Amino acid sequence: MLISKCIFAANLSVAIAMPFAANAGTFTTLHTFTGGTDGIYPEGPLLYYSGALYGTTGAGYNNGNLFRVNARTGDFKVVHSFQGGTDGSEPRDGVIYQDGTLYGTTQFGGDGCNGGCGTIFSINLQTGAESVLYNFSQNPGFSALVYLAGTIYGSTYFGGANNRGSVFTFNPATKAFATIFSFGGAAGVNPNPQLLYKNGLFYGTTMYGGEGCKNLGGCGVVFSIDPTSGAESVIHAFYYNNGGRILYYTNLVYYAGSLLSDTEAGGIKACPDGCGVSYKVNATTGQETVLEDFANGGEKYSGMTVVDGNAYETLPSGGSGGYGELLEVNLKSGQKTVLYTFTGGSDGNSPQEPLTYHNGAFYGTTFFGGNDNCYQGCGTVFKFVP
Repeated sequence: MLISKCIFAANLSVAIAMPFAANAGTFTTLHTFTGGTDGIYPEGPLLYYSGALYGTTGAGYNNGNLFRVNARTGDFKVVHSFQGGTDGSEPRDGVIYQDGTLYGTTQFGGDGCNGGCGTIFSINLQTGAESVLYNFSQNPGFSALVYLAGTIYGSTYFGGANNRGSVFTFNPATKAFATIFSFGGAAGVNPNPQLLYKNGLFYGTTMYGGEGCKNLGGCGVVFSIDPTSGAESVIHAFYYNNGGRILYYTNLVYYAGSLLSDTEAGGIKACPDGCGVSYKVNATTGQETVLEDFANGGEKYSGMTVVDGNAYETLPSGGSGGYGELLEVNLKSGQKTVLYTFTGGSDGNSPQEPLTYHNGAFYGTTFFGGNDNCYQGCGTVFKFVP
């Protein structure tokens, strides 16, 4: 996803006062995309399973691929190349694993409506065979999946009763599909794809809607969904000014009772629509705390992973060359450390997804860079060990 996001810390005054620490760690490029049969522009977070990384390319050769990269050697294989017909087209949000099977969505293709409105698909890891499990009747937009107790959950950017987005359930055994909540108005409009499951609830954000700045169609909300009843609660509605607005493809992180993320616009800095803010919202009370007002887009992160009290973040346009950075933030002290600065060459350009952590190493992708075969490069898969 072409996004730009932010860096934040647990304590604003500490985060501003403390300097960045020195670069540290070992960076390895595992695969460089060529724009040919291996695909172009990887999207969605990587899945680590049994020594391999699984991911998706949303466009390019044959309408996108599902690929596998050996996490140690970089050995690369296309697991499935989408044809753009009934098997689907343009998987953009990665895959999940359960019981020997990968599950994911495509944004287009299938036979659910004229031209194809997207699919839920599965890939058998033993045979490599793809099965289309469900054809959407309304285009879902971006849609990431979560597996919980035999049921798959996901959100759609469009669709639902109001065509303003939805949360759905899907049973992979029976193929039963149900919309459990439809967005619109004060409940939020156009949910971002990644649902966060914590303490029996799903948490997420919407790009628009809510009670704040109604003249703009709403500035977005942080919400919770009860997976059993489908009941939604708006935890916090954003307003145009200091609190930020437009929650553009942000992934939420839960830490110490709060939901942490950023906004694309708003805040007090002098960008045309505000430069955006990093924030935390108390998951119980809904109280928002602005952690930092950004002065430019390069400060915004595009993905966050929390490990042992530290936040590991990807900045798509950070660093001296503007090619992106990997950062570590201690969520107690606010200390920031630049772990790696991308050069835009063989290491890649513009990391745009949350990092995947396994056994002391982080894995991720860059949307651009790696070579000159595509516009700004075709993208990479990388490994970083702090």
